[in-house]
Amino acid sequence: LPSELRPLYALLRDTPPGSFWDEAAYAGLLEKSRVTEKRQEAFWLRLLQALQHGDDEEAERLLTGNRFRGRSWNAVLEDGLRSLLTVRREGHRLPSAVAREPGELHPLMDALLNDTASPIDEELASFLRTPEAVPAVLIACGWLEAAVRMPHATTLPNEEPHFLAYAMCQAYRAVRSTEQAIEFARRQEPSPEIEVLLGELLYSAGRKDEAVAVWRPAADDPGPAGYRASWMLGVELLTRGRSVEAEAVVAGHADLAASVPGRELLARVAMMKGDVAKAGRIFASIEDQSVQAQVFAIRRDLVNGDVEAAKDRARAMLAEHPDAPSVRKLVVDLNALPEPPAEPGVS
Repeated sequence: LPSELRPLYALLRDTPPGSFWDEAAYAGLLEKSRVTEKRQEAFWLRLLQALQHGDDEEAERLLTGNRFRGRSWNAVLEDGLRSLLTVRREGHRLPSAVAREPGELHPLMDALLNDTASPIDEELASFLRTPEAVPAVLIACGWLEAAVRMPHATTLPNEEPHFLAYAMCQAYRAVRSTEQAIEFARRQEPSPEIEVLLGELLYSAGRKDEAVAVWRPAADDPGPAGYRASWMLGVELLTRGRSVEAEAVVAGHADLAASVPGRELLARVAMMKGDVAKAGRIFASIEDQSVQAQVFAIRRDLVNGDVEAAKDRARAMLAEHPDAPSVRKLVVDLNALPEPPAEPGVS
């Protein structure tokens, strides 16, 4: 271990589990300056520790005096936290030190850092004063491990910002485990988005029957969550050979039934029922938008003995999807087929 890292390593090695920093151990460290003046890790860990303990004053002090600002690991996060703490203390936001276009950042960071001359929305201001605001900012900047360690309610209110409960479930999935994410999701207030995510988590954990049971009622939602629930439910039912149920699920959601993924499912239902002609008509209606439809057309060409047409379609697919391994393999397989014999009298 390099000598410059040894003091920091010794400090972190003995930091209590769940904490970011041990101030008492730091106070007894002989080489304090080598840790805090040369290692940006120490700045961030001290800042996170202050935030974890609700010490806004110490967090502001650290942010204001940060000697690493010019080479910050995450300047957007720094700016967002400074703005958040200023809202809590003074009721207004701080502009970002770096100019950024609206829409370049996560919506929460946009709200904290852009158009700061206008009065802050009272709903947002109220949220920023809650303990959940800090993990929300951390999630918005991709610091998921730090976010799940921050104090937050086990059941998050199903209000603004709408993304938080959903994002916290995903954070638990990413840095803890799928099972912990499932437990957290089950504690949330019911919403179509949370229910769909819960189904996905259950499915990825191998609990497919439970996932189906969650997706069925969620599929009734007419919005995007119901669209996704209907699509995943339809795929799973079709995988189980329950084509009639899968068809009813797709038909039951107007947006899905009219979409390319929905029509792909309906074509596969038709094929499972043995109605290849109907499947062909559905695939033909989306051939310029669907890889599945293009593959169907290639197979139809091969069945009809038109190898050259199949190869031409496959090459066109490869030009459109050059990085898709399945398409590349398809082209290789087709190119390996023998050329059709020449017609008599043609040299």
